Amino acid sequence: MIRYLFGRRGEALFVGALASDTTRTEAELQDYIQSLLPKQPCPGALLHDRTAPIRH
Repeated sequence: MIRYLFGRRGEALFVGALASDTTRTEAELQDYIQSLLPKQPCPGALLHDRTAPIRH
């Protein structure tokens, strides 16, 4: 999960992190991780244009 949150994807996400008897594919694991993340950004989080509401 930490690797994903730091932007790692594909092989870089899983190298050295999977057991030899893993039953899920890399694509299935990425889909699973994405399903755990919130669908909407948190209030006050950075938006796609890198702006955020200013609260004083």
